[in-house]
Amino acid sequence: MSRTASCILVILSLALAIRGDWHQSAHEASGPNRRLIQYVRDFPGATADVQLAACLAAIPSGGTCDARDYSGTTQTIASTVIVGPGQTLEFDSATLFRPSTPDVNIFQFEPNSIIRGFTFHCGGVPYKGNVFQNDHTKAYTNGEHTELANITVDATCGRVTTGAALSLTSRAESSGVAFVNAHDWRTDGLGAGLYITASGNGFVNGNHFVNMEWSSSPVGWHVAGAGGSIIGNICSSCSYELNGVGAHGVLIDGSGGAIENNLFIGDIWDTAMAVKITHTTASNNMFMGGYFDGKVFDIAKLNCFIPEGSASSQPSAILRGLRLNQNGEQGPSWETLDIFDTGSSFTPHKYLRTAGGSLQVLNNAFSQNILALDDSGNLSAGASVKAGSGISVSSLPSASDHPGTIIYVTDSTSITAEGQRCSGHSSNKALAFSNGSVWKCF
Repeated sequence: MSRTASCILVILSLALAIRGDWHQSAHEASGPNRRLIQYVRDFPGATADVQLAACLAAIPSGGTCDARDYSGTTQTIASTVIVGPGQTLEFDSATLFRPSTPDVNIFQFEPNSIIRGFTFHCGGVPYKGNVFQNDHTKAYTNGEHTELANITVDATCGRVTTGAALSLTSRAESSGVAFVNAHDWRTDGLGAGLYITASGNGFVNGNHFVNMEWSSSPVGWHVAGAGGSIIGNICSSCSYELNGVGAHGVLIDGSGGAIENNLFIGDIWDTAMAVKITHTTASNNMFMGGYFDGKVFDIAKLNCFIPEGSASSQPSAILRGLRLNQNGEQGPSWETLDIFDTGSSFTPHKYLRTAGGSLQVLNNAFSQNILALDDSGNLSAGASVKAGSGISVSSLPSASDHPGTIIYVTDSTSITAEGQRCSGHSSNKALAFSNGSVWKCF
C-alpha cells in the first residue's frame, strides 16, 4: 500500500472516531440518557447557587451533582437551591458556603432527595433564614429516602441567634413531613439547630434525627405548636451545648394541635433549664439524658424526663405524675419520690421516702413525717387517723371471714358497755371490731 493510501485510511479512521464520540456525547446529553454524574464546576455562574442549579438541571432523577471539586474554597449562595426528587448533591466539607444576604434560604430539599457533606459559613452575615427547609407544598412519606447527612454550620455563626439550621414545616395534610432522615450534624449558632412546626391539619411525624450536635444557639430543638400534629419524632444521640449564648436544649412552645410521643435521647450541657415546655397540651414526650445540666419545666406536667444530671445541679426525673429527686425542693434525695396531681391543681405534693428503717410519707413542705410504715408492719400517723365515711352495721361483712378487722359504723345503738355486740338502727358512731366470731362495737 502506498504512503498516500495509508494517510487517507488514518484520516478516515480519525474522522469516524470523532463522529462516534460526538454522537455518543450528544446521545448522553439528551432526554433520559443524560449522564448520571455531573460536576458542578463544569457549569458557568457568578455564584455557586447558579452553578448548582445548572448542574441539577442537567441530571435526571437518580443522578448526582458532584460539588466536591470546589475543594477548600469559599463560595457564595445568592438564591435558594432546589434539590429535586431522586437527586443527590455531594459536597466536600472543606468548602465553605456563605449567604449573600441574611434572609436567603440555602436549600429546599424535595422528597427522596439526598444532600451530603455541606458546610455553612455565616462569615459575618447576620443570618436569619433556613439553611435547609422542606418544600411546603409536597408530601414526604414512607418508602422514600430523604437524607441530609454530614452537615456543618461552622463557628462563624456562633454569635448569630436567628434562623435555623434545619426547618420542617407543614401547613396541610397533603404536605405532611414524615420519615425524613437527618444524621451527623454539627451546628454552631443560629436561632435553632432543629425547628419544627405544623399548622392546620398539617403534620410533622416520625422523622429521625441521629447524631445531632447543637451549640451556641438559643435552642437546640425547637418545637412550635401551631394547631397541627407533631408526633413520634426521634432525636437519638443528640446533644446541646450552651456556650454562653444559649438557653434550652429543647423548647416546646406555641399552642394548639398535638405534640405527643416525641423522643429525645442525649446530653444537655451548662443550661439553667435543660428542657422547657410551655405548650399546655404537649404530652407523653420523653426526654432521656445521659447528662442534663439544669432543671426542667413542664407547665402541664404531662411529659416524662429521665436525666442523670450533674452533681452540682441535679434536675428532676418525672414520669407523668411521679417525680424523682426534684431539684430545688427542700430535702429530697435519690431515695425520695415526689407524687403530684396532674389535673387542674398541681399541689399539694407528697413525698415518699425510706428513712430510719421505715417507709415514710412527708407533707408538701417536706417538713413533717405524716405517715410511716416500719418493717414489722407497724403504721404510725403524725396526726389523727380517720376511718373514712363508714358503713351501716347491717353492711358489715362476715365476722368469721375478717378476724382482727376494724370498720367504722355510722348507725350503732348507744354504747353502754365497751365491746358490746354491734347493733344498728340508731345514729351513733362507733368502731366495729371482729373477734373472729362476732362484731364488737366500741
